[in-house]
Amino acid sequence: MVPFLNAEFLCSAERQSIEPLSGEGFTAPDFLLFLVVLHYLLEAKPQELSGRWIGEKEIPGGEVFFRGLHGLPLEPLTKIFGRQPDLFRSVAESLGGTPVQMGDLAFRFPTFPRIPLVLVLWEGDDEFEPEMLIRFDSTVTFQLERLDAIWALANVFSRSVQACAKSFCGEESED
Repeated sequence: MVPFLNAEFLCSAERQSIEPLSGEGFTAPDFLLFLVVLHYLLEAKPQELSGRWIGEKEIPGGEVFFRGLHGLPLEPLTKIFGRQPDLFRSVAESLGGTPVQMGDLAFRFPTFPRIPLVLVLWEGDDEFEPEMLIRFDSTVTFQLERLDAIWALANVFSRSVQACAKSFCGEESED
């Protein structure tokens, strides 16, 4: 059994399957989720978290990898939450997020047991547009060794957050 956000997935080598066991259903079982779960099961190590949060471009090799098609899916999150911090707070809390001191509003999410993510909101004003950022504990590459697995994790996480937001406000939250 592998927990992810507010859901649990049963991984069966015998049946060659990954199936949802419980949860709100915000994390759709699909190829990216399967990819991340398999990498996590194969690569995760009993490594203490550093508590040092880094951006995707600070991950070794990330400055080159996380561009273009491999950019993190932050625009839909910014569109949904950029000017709605109360919605961000509600969604974060419903997914098990706990507040942390970053940006204007930020939450730490228990994606996998050894891979927390922080989602940071910088609210817009007259000079700057709002911005959302994903931050990783600096030990993320001990748990997911390949950049494409980290990219897949960020995508599954982003889609789960978007789906949860949609449940709060209906069609308005679609990107």
